[in-house]
Amino acid sequence: MADLADLEKRLNHDHQLRNEFLQDPVVVLKREGLTLSPQQENSLVNAVKQALTSQPAAAGSSVSPQAKNVGVGVVVIVKF
Repeated sequence: MADLADLEKRLNHDHQLRNEFLQDPVVVLKREGLTLSPQQENSLVNAVKQALTSQPAAAGSSVSPQAKNVGVGVVVIVKF
């Protein structure tokens, strides 16, 4: 099972991991042990692309024009 708090911390501090995530978030999340549906994968890829290329930012993301920082939120829903 993926430790999302740890992943978030590493994405914020590890520039290489963050760059990999911004280039292909699905691959990074799979490598971390997360399984996404095809729809979730498409939504995530589109949100990251939109966050990197346009303003206003995609839902769940934020862009700081001064620092060119990009933030992407990932929500995981566990169904029982």
